Amino acid sequence: MSAFEPAITQNSLIDGIATVFGEDRARRVTEAPHQAKRSWAEIQQICDTALQDGRSFIEIEPGNLLWGARAELGDEVLAEVVETATMFPRSQFGSSQGLMAMHDGMNAPPSAWLVSSEARFAVLEEDLMIYRVVSYDAFAADRGQGRTISILDQDWPILVTSGGRTYDFSRRFVYDVVFGFETVQSCIDGLFGFADELERAPELELGSRASAKPQVWTVTSKDEALQLASRGDIDRGDLVAVPADLLAELVGAEIAASITDNPAVLVVGEFKDHVPKTGASE
Repeated sequence: MSAFEPAITQNSLIDGIATVFGEDRARRVTEAPHQAKRSWAEIQQICDTALQDGRSFIEIEPGNLLWGARAELGDEVLAEVVETATMFPRSQFGSSQGLMAMHDGMNAPPSAWLVSSEARFAVLEEDLMIYRVVSYDAFAADRGQGRTISILDQDWPILVTSGGRTYDFSRRFVYDVVFGFETVQSCIDGLFGFADELERAPELELGSRASAKPQVWTVTSKDEALQLASRGDIDRGDLVAVPADLLAELVGAEIAASITDNPAVLVVGEFKDHVPKTGASE
């Protein structure tokens, strides 16, 4: 990974926008002040009942269904889950086994669920299976004043309208309910909140490709590197190419070890932050 890639992420988080050359699209990082409400009490209930009776079922809210089953009844309960899912025009299926196989850092694994240790251990050992079916239509909402959520059969199926604008959102929000155990109503609140943040966000101001493309500088010696680091007339968004062995001498082996490219390509601003600005030979 090149050293300028973390800088792009940092600029995105600080400024809301960063330019990536070689791509014909802009990306914006937007954070909405929404704290998800999750159905841990219902998860605990479904686990307790299934551990005692072999199987369990609960409808957390309309279109949000949850099953639990001991391993020996897993196939029987799964058949019921599949049959129920066909009753909805559009639905998303999920299971505890699928969650563990995903290795998705966005959703907590069973070991981190806010349920009893007995329930966590049973799910981790696959002695207890958790199945989930969520209807996409459960996310449809009308809050009045033109604030609506509708569902369409397309790649980004969630359409949120707010403030006269419509935004397409991905299935990732549905996955937060299926695998992250957020409630549907909480997710709806989050979708509207996210749309509000997008509405308030300033328009992206992108320079033309020809004028915005950074200049690439090359240094091959320590003197050249120190002189470039001392210059004040170079844009911090430009790039600098440095041989790997020279980079290690300039910034230390620990930082250089994280950069596999040779020569390494760094953002000038980051290069200047790490390289001393004095000490060049006269």
